[in-house]
Amino acid sequence: MIITVEVIQTKKGLIGLITAIVVIFGGYFMFKQVYYGGTQYYTRITTDGRKITQTDQRGNHYVDYQYNQAAYDQDGKAKTIKFDGNKPRPLHHGAYLQLTYNQEKGVTKWESVTAKRVPAKDLAHLK
Repeated sequence: MIITVEVIQTKKGLIGLITAIVVIFGGYFMFKQVYYGGTQYYTRITTDGRKITQTDQRGNHYVDYQYNQAAYDQDGKAKTIKFDGNKPRPLHHGAYLQLTYNQEKGVTKWESVTAKRVPAKDLAHLK
């Protein structure tokens, strides 16, 4: 009888551990989606952007380039989006970008893509 009780307690502990892991990872993915996820937009770099110089907490200066231009969602609907290049030089003219736009935080990430990855509805606006 003692062995059976220990086995039952071990199973309860294992189930509790698995439940806790699922809740933690589920919460993490929900947090990530709410704060860093968003709608995908596509744009093409046509300007050098606006050069900005900022200072970090230690007093170091750094250069970035800010862009404010039209981007298109997968349905071809336009939206003017403001984002930083996060590079000390302008982004390449003609480069296609996929932007992740979050209503609360703006652009949370961007990546360079080929024209083949841009939806046809968007590509027609960007050429």
